[in-house]
Amino acid sequence: MIWYVDYAGGQLGRLNPNSGEVDEWPLPGGNGSRPYGMEVDADDRLWMVESGSRPNQFVGFDPRSESFFGRTPIPSGGGTVRHMHYDAATNAIWFGTDMNTIGRAILPRSPDGGS
Repeated sequence: MIWYVDYAGGQLGRLNPNSGEVDEWPLPGGNGSRPYGMEVDADDRLWMVESGSRPNQFVGFDPRSESFFGRTPIPSGGGTVRHMHYDAATNAIWFGTDMNTIGRAILPRSPDGGS
């Protein structure tokens, strides 16, 4: 599967390259959420940032249940989060912003007891 965020439409999308099927989910912040930056953790959960919200919102998505969970404000705002990297050793996502700052989000444990 190929996952993407649609900045202009405020959507999370999934493309199945074998069938060409596309599924999309509106982000919790709606059309103006402006998602940018995305990463996957050890439990295959997706994480993205709604850069259209003030402050920015860090959002999780569980592909198994096809549902969003958590919407956490980034206290500094962060401008637009551009790059994200998952660190399995600490179960955290490090991210860089266009405000010349870096941040760290320590992820919750998955409900099934994984990371």
